[in-house]
Amino acid sequence: MKSTLRNTAKYLEAYIGTEVNNSDFSYLLVKAFFYFVRQNYELRHNTVVKIIQAIISTLNRLKRDGYDARRDYSDYKMGIEEVTTVASSDDEIERLYNLDLKGLSVIIRNLFVFACETGSRYSDLVAL
Repeated sequence: MKSTLRNTAKYLEAYIGTEVNNSDFSYLLVKAFFYFVRQNYELRHNTVVKIIQAIISTLNRLKRDGYDARRDYSDYKMGIEEVTTVASSDDEIERLYNLDLKGLSVIIRNLFVFACETGSRYSDLVAL
């Protein structure tokens, strides 16, 4: 969650150019920020929706904690786009695991199979 907030702050500062205050948020700012992030960072729709949701969640918490925060941004509706998940079948993973490979290909294959079997992401493997 910390990295999400850190990235969100980075995107906001790049968009606005200065430090952001909770009273700066409006419907138009959120809408314009959505398109700014989509175009300048080549992020997918659902990723940007998650970023906006993190901002709105933070603003709602500030409001609950007694800080001044505008509420017209909450009218901005964002829908999650349906995505098609592509997954390898157990048979495909088994066939891949049984391939006769040499050198670096063996390591790459083993890491891929490990990630498939454990549900790990690429970033999880890099962190090992």
